[in-house]
Amino acid sequence: MRLLLIFSFISLFALDKISLQLDWKYQFEFAGYIVAKEKGFYKEYGLDVELVEYHNNNIIDDVISSKYDFGIYDNTLIEAKLQNKPVKLVASIFKRSALVLVVSKNIKTLKQLENKTLMVANKDVEIFKRFLEEKGVDISTIKFIPHTYSVLPFIQKKVDGFSAYLTNEPYLLDVRGVKYNIINPSDYGALMYQGELFTNSKFAHTHPVLVDNFKKATIKGWEYALEHKLEVAKLIYNNYSKRKSIKALLDEANKLEYIIQRHIYPIGYIDKNLIRAQFAYYRKTNIPIDIINDYIFEFQNPLNLSENYLWLIKFYNFHTQHHLFFKMIFLFLFVLIPFIIYYYKTTKEKEKIETLFNKAPVAYVLMDIDKRIVLRANNYAYKLFEYPKEKPLMFSTKNFHISEESFNYFRELFDDYVNTYSTIEGFNINYRFKTYNNKILWLNVKSIKFSQKEILWVLNDISDIMHTKEKLSHQIIQTQKAMRVKEEFLANMSHEIRTPLNAILGFVDIIYQKEKDPENIKYLSTIKKAGEQLLTIINDILDFSKIESNKLKIEHVEFNPTEEFETIVTLFESKAKEKNINLHINLSNLKYNLISDPTRIKQIISNLISNAIKFTPPNKNVICNITYNSTSEKLYIEVIDEGIGIPKNKIDTIFDPFAQADTSTTRKYGGTGLGLAISKKLVELLGGKIKVDTKEGRGSRFYFSIPAKKRKLTPTKKEVIIDKKFNGKVLVVEDNKANQLFAKVILNSFGIKDVDIANDGIEALEKVKSASYDLILMDENMPNMNGIVATRKIRQMHIDTPIVAVTANALTGDRERFLSAGMDDYISKPIDKQKLIDILSRYLEEV
Repeated sequence: MRLLLIFSFISLFALDKISLQLDWKYQFEFAGYIVAKEKGFYKEYGLDVELVEYHNNNIIDDVISSKYDFGIYDNTLIEAKLQNKPVKLVASIFKRSALVLVVSKNIKTLKQLENKTLMVANKDVEIFKRFLEEKGVDISTIKFIPHTYSVLPFIQKKVDGFSAYLTNEPYLLDVRGVKYNIINPSDYGALMYQGELFTNSKFAHTHPVLVDNFKKATIKGWEYALEHKLEVAKLIYNNYSKRKSIKALLDEANKLEYIIQRHIYPIGYIDKNLIRAQFAYYRKTNIPIDIINDYIFEFQNPLNLSENYLWLIKFYNFHTQHHLFFKMIFLFLFVLIPFIIYYYKTTKEKEKIETLFNKAPVAYVLMDIDKRIVLRANNYAYKLFEYPKEKPLMFSTKNFHISEESFNYFRELFDDYVNTYSTIEGFNINYRFKTYNNKILWLNVKSIKFSQKEILWVLNDISDIMHTKEKLSHQIIQTQKAMRVKEEFLANMSHEIRTPLNAILGFVDIIYQKEKDPENIKYLSTIKKAGEQLLTIINDILDFSKIESNKLKIEHVEFNPTEEFETIVTLFESKAKEKNINLHINLSNLKYNLISDPTRIKQIISNLISNAIKFTPPNKNVICNITYNSTSEKLYIEVIDEGIGIPKNKIDTIFDPFAQADTSTTRKYGGTGLGLAISKKLVELLGGKIKVDTKEGRGSRFYFSIPAKKRKLTPTKKEVIIDKKFNGKVLVVEDNKANQLFAKVILNSFGIKDVDIANDGIEALEKVKSASYDLILMDENMPNMNGIVATRKIRQMHIDTPIVAVTANALTGDRERFLSAGMDDYISKPIDKQKLIDILSRYLEEV
């Protein structure tokens, strides 16, 4: 026993290296495996698992040849078994087909697929033909073409339907507002894709404990993934792949909940009857049970013993599989004693059940399924419905339901559930009923199959909860209205200020480059700085709004810290010289690339340095020290000034929004009072905490540290070339006359002479009908027809000219809104010259 404990302890630290070959790119379809790895479930079972992304290889052959230990594949795994390939099914995750046909909205039946064109992946053509032919469809009339793996042929009506994964392509169509129907083979008794987890037979025979542990950890991962969809969607998006947005991953997660059918089957459960039907589907003959048993991995290890005790585990499994044989022996040896024990336990269990039934704090109503009459109800049911004890409960309109319509609707919901899932088990609903004295109750109703002809209704009184929920719902609606009003105000404010700023800053920059008179240059510089200051104020307000509503996102990207932080010197050099302040920026031990959000880090440093310069008198020092501790993997930043300092009684409030140490500070030094509040929130989002040491009249020291993983140092600085010329015809859609003129002038400066102007979306449609353009710069907020509507109508005309949103809207979600409308890119006002060059370089030909 002591040796067993020592071995078990040592085995905790020896992880078995295992590889799993996925059958597609990283997405929620493999959430169970990703979660089991990321949350440490595999490690709990002594496994070190490597997830291998699909690369157009033959997964079955790779697993059989032991290139990978496990694989995930579709139902053609059965074909491999029928070809005597040594494959072993470990777990069946999907219970409904994820492979479907997406068809035009006018196609309702399989028969209507005749004389149509279907786009199907080469590997799936034969199985779809077999399925359709079996259902009486004349497949000779159907034209099958290779899959382009794009939804555009369907949108453009070049095909009548295409093979798709229920969790992927339908979402792309929904986003574009395309109408369609889905033909799911599961509805016709055929499963074409189940996400089967398998291994090779030799590996399962040699390492059954390892395979069983892998299965258990995987199931645990799936259970966690389906209970924490948003968290797991973010994990996949941030750590594995950004092919899908978080919204798309959540849509996939919800559809997988339906495909996995965990409310009916335990996750990973292998239904032998279903397997037998699938074998018959491929061979069209009866399949010997030995083939099915050899195909399915069946293993039990209740004591969680290691493979050192494989003989004992196999003996237990042999006993489990041949339990009748052992029962006959034990029954023969101990007939009387087991009978007495069984009788005693059964009697006690019946008494216990009877006690629980009558004294339970929930209502139990036992009902005849066929006759739909109440057979029995417990004491709590009578109490709940205020029924006289001498009267039998009647589950009818008159006695239970608030109206005939309510009764019929409840019965309709229940019948639909039974017809859909072929079981009464699992029906769960919150519904209104009435008592014997006509008091209205909210009840949670659950159905349990008690016997072949009996159903047990479990009824919980949730009236208080529902009333509270209604109050909360009302409060939430009011809060959401207030938030919408606030967001609309910020959006309008941003738009109305950025629109004229775009022209002001743009023309100032153009004139500044041409002006020779020093006095005029000085005036232009002042105007430019004032405009940039106004833009900073707008950005501060928008950033604070994003933080306040939890919409500001922190990125985790690799960057070169020296190259990023050296730019801070140029940002504040001239500002410091204006006040005759000595600015020192010291970078030390930045010998690695770091993983964090460089944009937000620079924003914090810029806020602190800007404040330090603002509150420091001439001929004094401002020092910024930035260093990295490679042992703790933390980035340390401090900004020290010799300024006015902060009074002790104000230190606790300086990080509050719109607060400054003195009410006269705003008038004397300017600013919104948001800089420190934003910096504090950003530091916390980055995983740190900002602190301050200060002495009134002698200066302040702001400092913080944030976690930042290190990577090998690589230079990333690229030469910025702004002197470029382009060829092309450009349509500018803009209602503001000043911005129209500015757009034309700046495009001309880049060599683009052929520029058309449209005052709104309606004019833009007329322009694209009569002329061809290489690029469309589309404003969003315009009278008559806005940019989003105009873009959708242009795309409906099958015009694929690149469309770039040029807008003063800069709130969270604006970019996604523009791209989902069919636009190709996005640039905000006031227009940054370098960003405009990047856009033009992307879509126009350089001269």
